[in-house]
Amino acid sequence: MENPTRIEHNWKPPCNNALFETPTDQRYLPAGGVTKASLARMPYLPLLRNTLRRLIISLALFSSLTAHFAWAGLNEGRQAYEKGDYAAALMELRPLAEKGNAEAQTKLGFIYFQGLGVPQDYAEGLKWIRPAAEQGFAEAQFALGIIYVGGKA
Repeated sequence: MENPTRIEHNWKPPCNNALFETPTDQRYLPAGGVTKASLARMPYLPLLRNTLRRLIISLALFSSLTAHFAWAGLNEGRQAYEKGDYAAALMELRPLAEKGNAEAQTKLGFIYFQGLGVPQDYAEGLKWIRPAAEQGFAEAQFALGIIYVGGKA
């Protein structure tokens, strides 16, 4: 059996960060030291570490951007509803309500239940308010109670 020889490396950390400790730190070295055989088994580790870091950062950015756009539609729908522009409120709130946003579902239910800019339809209004109430949205739960007490459902 061939005796593995120790080799020198030129690896330098890309920044002063605890995650990038040099391979000369004994905690990270194989038991027999750094050899050609041990390096042949580990060339993917720095690549894997950097890839995972980039993936986590990308997911965090994507999540924050999609949350921002969802809130933007909700805010615009809420403002249109409060101004009395129910056609615009329907356009903004319906996609969010279909995705399960409880506030959008409640506002959409109010629009249909009260006939605001659309023909009054108790069944359609209840269809939107009930899932929001089931999600625990207090405004929808209150409205659903009023609907049941009033005998509209």
